[in-house]
Amino acid sequence: MLILTPIIYYNMDSFREIISDLLESNVGRVILVFSSAVKCQAMRVEPMVKKSGIQIEFSELCESDASALSTILSQMKSYKPDCIIGMGGGHCMDIAKVLRVLYEDPNTTLRSLAIRTNKNDEEKSSKKAMMHRRGSLIKKLVCIPTTCGSGSEVTSTAVLRNDDGRQMIVSGVAFLPDISVVDSSFILTIPMFLASITGMRALLHGLESYISNSSNHYSSCMAIQSLKILFNSFTKAVIEKDVSLLQEVHKAASISGVAISATDVGLGTIFSRSISEVFTLPHGLIDSIVITKVLNFNINRSHTVGSLIANLSVELGISSPEDSNSNKIQALLNRIDEIKKTLLLPDSLSSIHSSLSNFKSKGWFDPIGVKLSVFSERMEINDQEFINHVSGSFSKSGKEAQTYVTEENTLSAIPILSKKSLIDNLNFNTFQMNLDRMISRALSDEAIHTNPVKVTKEDLSNILKEIWG
Repeated sequence: MLILTPIIYYNMDSFREIISDLLESNVGRVILVFSSAVKCQAMRVEPMVKKSGIQIEFSELCESDASALSTILSQMKSYKPDCIIGMGGGHCMDIAKVLRVLYEDPNTTLRSLAIRTNKNDEEKSSKKAMMHRRGSLIKKLVCIPTTCGSGSEVTSTAVLRNDDGRQMIVSGVAFLPDISVVDSSFILTIPMFLASITGMRALLHGLESYISNSSNHYSSCMAIQSLKILFNSFTKAVIEKDVSLLQEVHKAASISGVAISATDVGLGTIFSRSISEVFTLPHGLIDSIVITKVLNFNINRSHTVGSLIANLSVELGISSPEDSNSNKIQALLNRIDEIKKTLLLPDSLSSIHSSLSNFKSKGWFDPIGVKLSVFSERMEINDQEFINHVSGSFSKSGKEAQTYVTEENTLSAIPILSKKSLIDNLNFNTFQMNLDRMISRALSDEAIHTNPVKVTKEDLSNILKEIWG
């Protein structure tokens, strides 16, 4: 079943277009939930929302998921909003999705909504999740992605963490945004590091959806389209800071989200979930490590997967129809390796330390200096005029250009960089001690059944050891 967000805006500076939708729905009070990394972007929308006569309050995510939900729900009970806007990466948008359900039904707990974290409880938790349909208190749920990664803005699934670090997955129509705003003006200050790792998440999702045993005509079309854009434009968009290509990559991530929502994720994402519970690494960083290892595993175990990847290689223009299947497959795998190398991404968990040093030495943690006018102060211009307006600003230094993300806020939003203990914890002893835990977590993930190849405990152990390096 394919569940789609009813309204998707995807043009540059398209946030202004949703105001009419909110007014038509008689929205009067908006609460905007955002991550610290996009605080200034969140402030950009305030003048336009207020100008329309709609009230707005802000809530910044600075706590654990459980604490954040409790704090924001208290704020909502007092403020009584009728619209929630989630702005940030996938995690921030997932928080906004869950807030809607918990606010509509105060007797509901996050744990009661958990789904697919344990296959033995799948049927019971699925029924509970699907019972929580949209209520009447929140008229609109709006999601605005500020990265090029998860595609959460178009899916009916949310992933949150317990205080003990375990991830909980909730899914159902109630979590589907009413409006998604894929407005690329919100990603023009994204640091190259975040652009790289979130783009790898979109790439992994596209590939997982394409080879999934739940794939269908709809998901395949979406996956191929997103992969065409990502393979052709991803690295150039990041390295050359090309505004028009960043816009295309932003859209591709959203398209990839549609594809993965129709099939569910595969083994690569399952590994990311398992590993991140131990090391609290950004999912996209883990994705860059697991992507070719998981592809190789599936290809070697399944002739069908091999044929799919060979056909995809031709479809993407990476290889020629006259090439042998093995050459087609290798060409696609080589292209992924080229992308990783160009973007300085690690090939193993053990090499993350050196990769972080490379990122820092080359300034990839610094925000891109793009001068953007506040919405209310800028004239009405079309997409191309807006692209031309900001294109010349990338080369400016932070002092010359008015940036909307401070380095301090950006780095604090990346767990591995904000807490030294997490980096110190990234060692082989910790990995070995938690190997069984990661294997158990992967086996209990219901999404393992949509991977095109059956996976055993021994398989997981071998792949995880390869992932460590």
